[in-house]
Amino acid sequence: MKAVDQFISSIILVVTLTASLVQGQILDASVRDLAPSSSIAASATCGTNRPENFCLLDRPDSCSTCDNTANAPSNQRHPIGYAIDGTEKWWQSPTLTNGFDYNNVTITLDLKQIFRVTYIILATANSPAPARWVLERSLDGRSFTAWQYYAQSESECYDQFKTETNPDGIFSSDSQVICVTTGIVANQFQNAQVIAQFLTGRPGSRISGYTEELRNFLSARYVRLRLLQIRTLGGDIQSPEIQDASYFYSIKGITVSGECMCNGHARRCEYSSTTDSYSCLCERNTCGPSCDRCCDSFIQKSWKPAAENSSNACEPCQCFNHTNQCLYNQTIADQNQSLDIHGNYQGGGICQNCQHNTEGINCQRCKYLYYRPTGVSRSAIDACQACGCNAAGIRDEPGRPTGSCIRDEEEARSYPQMNSGDCFCKQYVTGSKCDRCAIGFDGFPICSPCRCNPFGSVNSTCQSTNCQCKPNVQGSGCRQCKPGTYGLDNNDPVGCTKCYCFNLTSTCSSSNLVKKQVSSLSGWKVYDVRNQNSFSVIVQHNRLNYNLTDGADTFHWQAPNEYTGNLLTSYGENFRYTLQYVTTLTVTREFRPEIVIIGSNGMRLRNQAQPLKFDVLGEVQARLLEVTTDLRRKLMIQIPLTREQFMMTLNHVTGVFIRLSFISNQRNSYVSNITLTKGIEGTYSSDGTVKVEKCQCPTGYAGLSCERCTTGYRRENGQLNGKCIPCKCNNHTDSCDDITGICYNCQHNTQGSDCGQCQLGYYGNATYGTPNDCKQCACPLSVASNNFSPTCQLLADGVNLLCTNCSTGYTGQTCQSCSDGYYGNPKEINQTCRPCNCSGNINLSLQGNCNTTTGVCLKCQGNTTGDQCQVGYYGLESNSSCKSCDCHPVGSVSPLSSCDTSSGQCPCKPGIGGRDCSRCARGYWNFTKDGCAPCNCSKTGGACDASTGNCDCPPHVEGKYCDTCAPQAYGYDPLEGCQVTNTKVIVWFTCHSFI
Repeated sequence: MKAVDQFISSIILVVTLTASLVQGQILDASVRDLAPSSSIAASATCGTNRPENFCLLDRPDSCSTCDNTANAPSNQRHPIGYAIDGTEKWWQSPTLTNGFDYNNVTITLDLKQIFRVTYIILATANSPAPARWVLERSLDGRSFTAWQYYAQSESECYDQFKTETNPDGIFSSDSQVICVTTGIVANQFQNAQVIAQFLTGRPGSRISGYTEELRNFLSARYVRLRLLQIRTLGGDIQSPEIQDASYFYSIKGITVSGECMCNGHARRCEYSSTTDSYSCLCERNTCGPSCDRCCDSFIQKSWKPAAENSSNACEPCQCFNHTNQCLYNQTIADQNQSLDIHGNYQGGGICQNCQHNTEGINCQRCKYLYYRPTGVSRSAIDACQACGCNAAGIRDEPGRPTGSCIRDEEEARSYPQMNSGDCFCKQYVTGSKCDRCAIGFDGFPICSPCRCNPFGSVNSTCQSTNCQCKPNVQGSGCRQCKPGTYGLDNNDPVGCTKCYCFNLTSTCSSSNLVKKQVSSLSGWKVYDVRNQNSFSVIVQHNRLNYNLTDGADTFHWQAPNEYTGNLLTSYGENFRYTLQYVTTLTVTREFRPEIVIIGSNGMRLRNQAQPLKFDVLGEVQARLLEVTTDLRRKLMIQIPLTREQFMMTLNHVTGVFIRLSFISNQRNSYVSNITLTKGIEGTYSSDGTVKVEKCQCPTGYAGLSCERCTTGYRRENGQLNGKCIPCKCNNHTDSCDDITGICYNCQHNTQGSDCGQCQLGYYGNATYGTPNDCKQCACPLSVASNNFSPTCQLLADGVNLLCTNCSTGYTGQTCQSCSDGYYGNPKEINQTCRPCNCSGNINLSLQGNCNTTTGVCLKCQGNTTGDQCQVGYYGLESNSSCKSCDCHPVGSVSPLSSCDTSSGQCPCKPGIGGRDCSRCARGYWNFTKDGCAPCNCSKTGGACDASTGNCDCPPHVEGKYCDTCAPQAYGYDPLEGCQVTNTKVIVWFTCHSFI
């Protein structure tokens, strides 16, 4: 067995090298011999029922006994187990002395689990290798598939197995089954070796993890050797008895080299005598005998076998240290709802039994009645603190239990006026825990207004008796804004804001619009300032992400339409967003986030927020006020902004941009939670109301700040902020473009930029300004069936009209007559002008060919008159000139009478026929001025010679009336004629027929 062991070592080296070439991210469990731990059975073994003799094939005088009975000596026993015990002992089959049926012996190995088999070696003992056999595989032990065929020659391969050999070792597919002839040496009578390699040379062997086809081809639990023919000597060189005793199979070693099925997640697998099976030593957080599942708590992503470019290692669920239990859910994975340990929404892990007052798919948020303070990590064990709301000062919030608060910063984004940990307070109550009265109120928990309104007074304590109002506030309690101001505000040092109203009025009040949060990530683009182009980006995990290249420091996020347009209701409100700029910096640096607002007035405004640090996630809050915004006419030049300029820009915003890059070594830009506060009509919002004016606009103006012209008005001279003047639309519409003045939706059948023209098909003077300025064209009638001009115009007399585009065939001032060559009465409903129908017998170059009313043809040519031929002519229907009748002067009734105008048939005398009556009709003869006489040939069909009157006789019949057989004919028949004989007979007498 030493030679066999050396050979096995060389094969293992080849397989190991092959695996190393394709390993990639796939771990391959070590190759090992699986035969010793398998169970093996043979269909026949020598000496099973009685001892039997056998001789060696190459030494016929050397004979021994095989005895596998119960009390047989051990050195005479050769059971099948010896084939895999690793010793020099061997298994042996019955000799052919027992019958030629023992050419067919089957050996089956049960590997006890599925392996990936790479090669098999068969080593014989005291006999040659089998002459013909099949190596087979199976997964269930019932259905076997051929793995490899063996025969003595190529011709035998084809004759016995219909399979070709593979001398060059190149396979056409990973599952190709071949027939092998090499390795069977005819004169090797003992210790022969047969090798079956399944991996080398196959196309998929160099692909990491192999192809699925090759993996299936290598997979087996049962290995079967179906031996079909014992190798024999070529001639009768021994006695038959000794020769048959030398013919048997023997096997001293079967090596089945294979890998454990570890799905690429293990480098080793080990045999356990306890379980009598191999188990993979799994890596990458995988578990199971075949590393076929993720270990508990490592199921953030669904289990997958290792692949060439990905280890597909199982990842722990992201539960922020609040549990070590989780389950996988494919629906959660499909919807990207589970956060992984890398901060991406990938996978389907759902944390179970969240602890420390947490909940959620990732135990990422606090339960109701608990909150995570701002800045505290989600992973902190004590991250969730009790809300601690004052029961006397709180109100019920729909969908929440009593006493709950804002649970974290993320939830606070939906409540712009609140922070994490803030409770939901009753009216006039304030404080994070709702434990005191709001400013201007006293007497917690029943808070009532102070005498001096703190929003409008300088001495804003409730104990004040003499109220000192802020500059823009009036009234005994400093509760009213002075005329020309609005919006009493505690944070405003003058109390109320001066009305702007585009300087058209000084009367305004608070609009009381409720706040609406515009928040969307769809439609955002990246804008390149340097190259002035934009391109779309994809939303990933509820944020926008853009990877920057070196030197790319001029990029901005460009907002979609929801963030543009009229933003006057956002005046004084916040533009919020969360961002993170990832860099390659090794030191901490700060930057000031900025947004850029561009208006249709050409102004470019910049709003900068408080500084943030690169590489750190931060929240930005930009307040839209003129004092927080500057005008940038040129790059890097800041100009203070007036309120008028700011309001004019907000009136029509064409672009909103968030600066995406600041420095050249910035690599990524992330932005999320982009929220703009607007004011809308409504009765209640938990976010409060916006501080926006509502002006009492003068006539012609509309909008909260009188920023637009009302319906029916336009800007004077087309100026953006010009005076609103009435639209000039000649009273045919009440709306026009407020800048260009072009009228919309012209009514009363008018058209044009000022509705000063009649529409096509109408006439009149649209500038008169009455609903009846434009009347429908009547060409000659106004109904559609008799209106034959699409256009008309009013004549200078101001009363009558001229139809300007009469259809073909119509003429006259109102298309009331038919043109020359046409006829009809267009003034009658459903009547039209049709081309004259004169059968082509007119001269088209002449005028007046037909009557334009009746259609009667007036200038006929070609012997025609009216709509028919003249008397004595015919043929008008054929669209040609009329031809003369030319009736025969003798045969026609009267040569002067006309013929049929269509067919040209003349009226014939009795018995005369033909179009012109020039011959006797069939059945008639003797053409005279009185007509033709009947033939009297009724017996023979009626026809006769037109000149002689002789009847037209049937075959072999003679006589004027066809009543006699011709000579040498007989058998008269008036219709069929007579018959003649084929025999020539010379006669000297005359015979007569009798009728």
